[in-house]
Amino acid sequence: MLEGIHGKAKYIVHYSDLTCGALIADLDEIKKKGIQSFRYLGMKYLLYKADLLKQMSEKNTMETEVFRLTTFNTTKCYSFALKTRTEGKWPHEKHFTTNPLQYLGYYKSSARWGYGDQSGGSETFEHNGKLTTIIYDYEGRTCFTII
Repeated sequence: MLEGIHGKAKYIVHYSDLTCGALIADLDEIKKKGIQSFRYLGMKYLLYKADLLKQMSEKNTMETEVFRLTTFNTTKCYSFALKTRTEGKWPHEKHFTTNPLQYLGYYKSSARWGYGDQSGGSETFEHNGKLTTIIYDYEGRTCFTII
């Protein structure tokens, strides 16, 4: 619960079951009511971060951040997409895609072959008993997200 005070009026916002998207939607409502100070500094920071998230989502409505993963965990689920844009310089690059993410399931195994320009690799995932193998492309656009 978040308590805010505006003049003599007191507003209470319940956030325990909200998703981040719902919190962002509630942020607009809170701002409309004119709440100026918050009882918990942690919640004020959370609302600030939610506002930043909202601005970012409005700016890049169709982009999703993806990662050039090289190590995988067998207890986590993954999705896949080819990156369409890179921002920043190595080693602090961020990768983004406008392509839809393909759900892969749990990580199973890796394979590597060749040497130099003739090398390649793949990752295998399992979802509902079906194995899916993603082969890395030559240009290095293969990216994953952890779900």
